[in-house]
Amino acid sequence: MKLEKFEDLAKLKVDKNRENFDEHFKKMLNYFSQLKEIDTKAIEPLFNPVEMSAPLRDDIEGRSIDRLTALNLAPDYYLEFFKTPSPYKK
Repeated sequence: MKLEKFEDLAKLKVDKNRENFDEHFKKMLNYFSQLKEIDTKAIEPLFNPVEMSAPLRDDIEGRSIDRLTALNLAPDYYLEFFKTPSPYKK
């Protein structure tokens, strides 16, 4: 994978110490390729790395604010929608 492709996917831009980053990036990709070589056929998949159950709370309906109040508290909105910055703008 080229660094430019990684930057685009991760929405990152590497400016300073690019040579240093390139070296670390190559090491990281090499490490992942080593992980691919491990035989995991006999290993059962984990859904949670910690073998304990998470305590759950009761789902209790409570008070909430109305839509108009929530919109008025937002930094920006249009009609009945919250406005957020585009994740695709660079």
